[in-house]
Amino acid sequence: MTEARNTASLVHRAENGEADAVRRATADYIRSLDPITVRDYFHAAGSVAVYSGDGTAAWKLRDVLNRPESYGSQLTESAINMLFHHPQFFNYFVPEFTEGIVSRL
Repeated sequence: MTEARNTASLVHRAENGEADAVRRATADYIRSLDPITVRDYFHAAGSVAVYSGDGTAAWKLRDVLNRPESYGSQLTESAINMLFHHPQFFNYFVPEFTEGIVSRL
């Protein structure tokens, strides 16, 4: 499966009946990463959102990084919650990130 299809499949599954499975896989994957890597993924996704013209997504993705509690496990949990509520934001992440989640489904 190509990277674009992985992402499209992930968003589709999250929005159409498999939200719980996607949420569990997302949480498992993000918790397996160190917080610096999580920060880097969200920073890059925010940049992609800006270049794609989606200011709202960029603002929300970057907001995860700019909160006073944006460090360690709190950053990880904020990142998970962001993607629980906005699965369409998977479109802005690099393929390695979405593939890590898809591999856990």
